[in-house]
Amino acid sequence: LLKPAFTIIADKNSKCFLLLIRGTHSIKDTLTAATGAVVPFHHSVSDDGGFSNLVLGYAHCGMVAAARWIAKLSTPCLLKAVDENPDYKVK
Repeated sequence: LLKPAFTIIADKNSKCFLLLIRGTHSIKDTLTAATGAVVPFHHSVSDDGGFSNLVLGYAHCGMVAAARWIAKLSTPCLLKAVDENPDYKVK
């Protein structure tokens, strides 16, 4: 629950790493979508290693939890991939 399937692929043509997140596929995914409570959501947007913007607002509780889980698991992999392939971008 609140942990959607995702994968990271490298597109050699566009020199991009793509983070792909599967949509609703199971009862657990449906429950994530049905967790419709709204929670405060604060997110900082970084620009070239510095923070350039802070986004303040509210978001869907299930989606916030899922996004944070994906970020926690995917960030180390993406950082390593970009470090090993500096000419690639993350999309």
